[in-house]
Amino acid sequence: MKKYEFIDSLRGIAILGVIFVHTSKSITSLNPILLSVCNFGKHGVQLFFLLSAYTLCLSNQNRRSEFNSKTKYFIRRFFRIAPLYYFGIGLYGIVFILRNYYGVETYLLTTKYSTLSVIQHLTFTQSLSQDSIFAVVPGGWSIGAEMLFYLMFPFLFDIFSKLSSMAFLFLIPFLALVIVFVFFRALPHIFPPLSDHNFNFYYCTILNQIPIFLIGISFFFLSSNTIVKSSTGWLFLIIFILTIGILNILYFKQIRDISLFPFTVALSMTFLISAFRSLAFLNVKPLQLIGRLSYSIYLFHFIFAWGLSSYINKNLSPYLNSSFILVICLFVVIFCSIIMATLTKHLIEDKGIALGNTIINKFIKPQNA
Repeated sequence: MKKYEFIDSLRGIAILGVIFVHTSKSITSLNPILLSVCNFGKHGVQLFFLLSAYTLCLSNQNRRSEFNSKTKYFIRRFFRIAPLYYFGIGLYGIVFILRNYYGVETYLLTTKYSTLSVIQHLTFTQSLSQDSIFAVVPGGWSIGAEMLFYLMFPFLFDIFSKLSSMAFLFLIPFLALVIVFVFFRALPHIFPPLSDHNFNFYYCTILNQIPIFLIGISFFFLSSNTIVKSSTGWLFLIIFILTIGILNILYFKQIRDISLFPFTVALSMTFLISAFRSLAFLNVKPLQLIGRLSYSIYLFHFIFAWGLSSYINKNLSPYLNSSFILVICLFVVIFCSIIMATLTKHLIEDKGIALGNTIINKFIKPQNA
């Protein structure tokens, strides 16, 4: 196994989880247990956040000695995300126009377009606004949170690098969770009572997701530490067992806390990362392929998971059991998403990354070069 193939495999798992939850929303009368299993796939986003923090640490560690490393870092991050995301803004804008002005049935869930919301998505500030966070690009809230984390990362990495105590490395995410947990407990006394809309907004905001990114950074430093490296697997197995126990308690008591539940899920996923990093047989080629396409798949799978699946369900529901329809839709959605993502990755995503590297090589050079 190549050094970092496990990261592609885990990205594949993350995006498949996201596809499961969104596809299941289009199937009527689905078995409640099966629906619950599919719904857990939404935490694939938390796995993406963990992997993002972890891979940024790897990259930053290797490039810290570069000339003007922080400027190069920001350019790379922007051109890694922005070109494809801007294409998504335009594509979903066309869908919006076809549905709302020409009455074309797209089967996609309603998204809002306004001048302000488009500007906020272009500047990646959508996750700071209740009106824009779920507008324009489906799933765009996580891209907004990710970009805000990118802004903070170099400074967070410097702080973590200076910590000599493993206890602090382990406790920082928990301290962040406590602060966020207390804040959300105080929310009803500061702002209007939590409705479904602003509950989802606070759940998705960067404030609520930052402890998860911090777990990823802590995991990197802890698993790289020579003291714990030999026993990393056991360490994260213990964490996994403990957090799965907590998740079961939270789940069966129907506790859907804004901050506690996703944090606990993310904590358990550190074992998943450790397992895939250590066990080569888990890293199968199809999973890695899907993982390499995961950003493009994430942005555009909604067209198939919501649109095409709703159409299939509408036409097959009189004849087939909903569970069989879900299986059919999952195969169709995954296949179509891979085809489209292969095209968009080659034509847009890869070219955006290359453009960023060209700008770096052309304009950011040591003065004596």
